[in-house]
Amino acid sequence: MCTAHAIEARDLYNAVLADINRFADMAVNDERAVRAIEKRLTETDQSKAKAMEKEQKKLNKRLAELDRLFSSLYEDKVMERITERNFEMMSGGLHMQAVLL
Repeated sequence: MCTAHAIEARDLYNAVLADINRFADMAVNDERAVRAIEKRLTETDQSKAKAMEKEQKKLNKRLAELDRLFSSLYEDKVMERITERNFEMMSGGLHMQAVLL
């Protein structure tokens, strides 16, 4: 046997309004969360870019230094200040350093 069920319009209105407010609040908070995550990712990307730029400058400086050393070494060989054997040994070491960069 079924019993009679009734709900007042005001109670139904309040229940629906509460759900709408809850979903609206979730949407606003989710949007804030998305913006916060985007901001953190942007800051992280910028930080990584700066670190990579700094490392690139450091490596370019080292390559320039190796180029100067090699030029000086070659000049020493041409001027016969060092032997061919010493030139080969030292230039091989400089070459390995440049390759490892």
